[in-house]
Amino acid sequence: MIVKTEAIVLRSRKFRETSKILNLYTREFGKLSVIAKGSRGPKSKFGASLQPLNHVSTVFYKNDNRELHLLSECDSVTRFPGLAEDLDKFAAAMSILEMVEFVAHDEERNEELFGLVLATLEAINAAQKNPGNIQLYFELHLSDVLGFRPNFHTCLLCGRSLDDEHVGTNGGELRLGNGGALCGNCSGRTGSHGSISLGALRILQRLQEVRTPEGATSVTLSQRQMEEVRTTLRLYFESHVGGM
Repeated sequence: MIVKTEAIVLRSRKFRETSKILNLYTREFGKLSVIAKGSRGPKSKFGASLQPLNHVSTVFYKNDNRELHLLSECDSVTRFPGLAEDLDKFAAAMSILEMVEFVAHDEERNEELFGLVLATLEAINAAQKNPGNIQLYFELHLSDVLGFRPNFHTCLLCGRSLDDEHVGTNGGELRLGNGGALCGNCSGRTGSHGSISLGALRILQRLQEVRTPEGATSVTLSQRQMEEVRTTLRLYFESHVGGM
């Protein structure tokens, strides 16, 4: 069956002497792999479109009985020159691709996830500051798309608002396994899976409230807070995605 779909190139690797195998995240079919025969030759019809981070339009022969499909056409739709010119932007964008490749199931359509990935890459490419914030935005909203959104606004146990009074001066404790933060009163009543500072909790709240990836660049973080928020999100994903 010949099919056409938009895709984000997640990964590209050499195959034999003249070809490449690509991992794609497509709008219509989710994550899948294709082989681009002859793509490493000097006269390849694919040009530079097969590089990771490219947003492309593809045509390929899809065989439902095989895991590897044959790529026929691949043309660039959106180029992201800013990602190659800035190391911080490149690192944030590649981290996003790695997460998508790990958490997405093979050939499971998820247009919401495709839209999130594309919008995030566009925002990182255009960002004038804080591209790492956009990566944090992506991870938080990825958890929404995958169905395990963490609750950083109300206490997991008692439901109180996590304001300064109820969190306490020492910060709340994050229940990674159950998807929420605890207020100061409840934090000592049950087992927890790690602590989080009040400053980092406030940042996570703001990033959840931001409606676009571009908006995340206005959030101010210290390097210490950035590291804490990244660690918190990574631990949260590890508790929900096996093998991460």
